[in-house]
Amino acid sequence: MPASLPSFLRVPFAALVATLSACSHGPTGSSPSHQAGRVSSIEQASADDCAIIVAIGKSELKWGKRAPSAAFLRDFELPGGGTYREECSWKYLGMAPPAIGDSRSSMAFFITRPVYSGKRAKAWFQYSVASLRRADGTLLPPFVERELCALEKRAEQWYLLGCKLTAIT
Repeated sequence: MPASLPSFLRVPFAALVATLSACSHGPTGSSPSHQAGRVSSIEQASADDCAIIVAIGKSELKWGKRAPSAAFLRDFELPGGGTYREECSWKYLGMAPPAIGDSRSSMAFFITRPVYSGKRAKAWFQYSVASLRRADGTLLPPFVERELCALEKRAEQWYLLGCKLTAIT
């Protein structure tokens, strides 16, 4: 990894994924249906949540009739237990269904649950690539890009106002 990066950005990909998976606002690494022998509740994304995911996906991943090349991390742990799942009617929304990923995915992205304030909303978008091996056998460093996206609802449709880059490795 380049020595010019601050130490907090020089994190092995596996450690980054493990950290994100442990956070209540980060994606989970596996199926949430059973935890410690009990069934956990699954809260589905709302129609507005899905519309926001579509707006960000179109802009940041050029997602549309063709699915993104990166796997979609769709499950998030809720603070009080249970799971929030971004499972949307992709075809109805005009989007190709994405490949669903987990913490072992070499290329992945997630869009967090939107936070609403009237006709406005914000959501985090993150795209990551694990360490890949070059032809000569050396490892490329992992890549992570994180953005905070702002949206506005006009005439029952969500519009992306823009995404601000907050971290990149």
